[in-house]
Amino acid sequence: MKLFQRTLSILLLICLLFSFAACGKPQAPAETTAPTEPATPPVEKVIVDTAGMTDLQKAIVVTAESYYLRGKYAQHDQYSLTKMRSNNVNRRLLGIMAPEDYTAQYYGYTDCSSFVYDVYKFALGMSISSPANTKTYCAGSVHTILAETPSKNNFSDMTDEELSAKEKAFRDTLQPGDIIVYRAADGKSGHAMLYVGNNMMIHSSGSTYDFNTGTDKVEKNGTYKYEPIDILFAKSNRRYLFNKSIYIIMRPLNKFEGTIPDHTLQRMGGMRGIVVEKLCSHTYGQTVSPGGTLTYTFRIKNSTSRPVTLAVADTLPADVAYVSGAEAVADNTLSWYLTVANGATESISYTVQVKEATPTGTFIQSESTVGGIPVKCPRVQVAKTLTEAEQQAVLDAQKELNGGDSKGIALANAIYEKACGKPAFTAQDTDTLWDNLVSPYSTDAFLLDSKKPLTSLVAPRLYGGKLMGELDTNAAATQYRTRLVTKNVLMIGDIVLADNALYMFTGVGLYDLIYGGSGLQSPESLLTYDRFVVLRPSMAF
Repeated sequence: MKLFQRTLSILLLICLLFSFAACGKPQAPAETTAPTEPATPPVEKVIVDTAGMTDLQKAIVVTAESYYLRGKYAQHDQYSLTKMRSNNVNRRLLGIMAPEDYTAQYYGYTDCSSFVYDVYKFALGMSISSPANTKTYCAGSVHTILAETPSKNNFSDMTDEELSAKEKAFRDTLQPGDIIVYRAADGKSGHAMLYVGNNMMIHSSGSTYDFNTGTDKVEKNGTYKYEPIDILFAKSNRRYLFNKSIYIIMRPLNKFEGTIPDHTLQRMGGMRGIVVEKLCSHTYGQTVSPGGTLTYTFRIKNSTSRPVTLAVADTLPADVAYVSGAEAVADNTLSWYLTVANGATESISYTVQVKEATPTGTFIQSESTVGGIPVKCPRVQVAKTLTEAEQQAVLDAQKELNGGDSKGIALANAIYEKACGKPAFTAQDTDTLWDNLVSPYSTDAFLLDSKKPLTSLVAPRLYGGKLMGELDTNAAATQYRTRLVTKNVLMIGDIVLADNALYMFTGVGLYDLIYGGSGLQSPESLLTYDRFVVLRPSMAF
């Protein structure tokens, strides 16, 4: 015992000496260095457990998860297919948005098949054929690995054992990343879902725009649902598989060739569960004058249970000059390191000024990354935009002339003549306006003293409606038509032509230039018209 006590005392003395040497020795001053990129945090479960999955399966599942985390920014929308577009336009054109494209300023609209197309496109750069819900497609797809064609109400003729065997065969076939597609028994509808493992799927399923009331049914939690596949085998559920005309399992991963892109590897690693959006002081549809300023804001939400430090970088375009806000500036590159606590949301902002010599018609859009993933917000067009004083002059003229003899286009001309010294239109009626807008051969000038055609005065992206747009006959570009017009995308003085109606935006609502009065129309109601277009007279000044 004495030997043990003596040995223990010696060991304690040695530890004390080492502690004194380490703590008592003066420390050299810490060197001040530039921030270095943080180590990648460990991967952890967010909503989907990816343990045991292949890297390709993880790439698909984690990308689908990233879409799901967009929340209400992603809304279901089939109207573009059935109302605004002809049925021969490929369904996948409805989507083509990366997860980071969905922001508080730029709600994205998608449907079930667009969602699975987008997941494969942005996860692996793989352009799968859009799973249109048709028997012909299902039977001929190179990705189909299981197909069933039960007749209507076929389940009622099957024994419980037969149903259980069908269900087991289906479940046993599924692998993470598989696409489930069915065609309803009535032959009029179908659905596509993405299986993410652990008996769960993510799919786009929600309400559509109500054209009769002009109501946009914005879903509180967005279109993307994270649900068990058990609903596919519940007889009381509308998605019951054995009551369909056809259902299949597609496995595009079997056909993938190549490597996983870097941005997807980042999603699978340190960026998993991180929701990023880039916002601008000028939302889509608005314009900025040469010499005007733009303020950009990165808003980053950490949906995980761990703190995370992220590198943020922005490369400015040549048409702007840096003003303020960056942590570090090198040439035209701005950079920050931002730490976001678990469950928290943090923001950083910076301001730039559009150079005075920037030609009108130029679009401003900087290139940004957060945690190595590209992030963007809608580009802003440089154009003559009414100053605050000019906007007030327009409002004053509208109030003064309201109730007078002038109506419609004549009233719009009178308002602009009084406020800005220039009329708005050469055309005298809405039919002529539409003819000059949609005709590719029109030479009619927008202003009396301008050579610009009407089409050059269409506010960026602010045209739409239920009909295929005459303003843009390129099917691939119709995705950029406006889904919904809200007052934050308009500017005071904008003239809105909607079928035979004519309005002016006052900053609060739409003033009726034809019927006048004190009431204002809601901008959101424009989609109740077959077509509409927003014209900005200042863009020709």
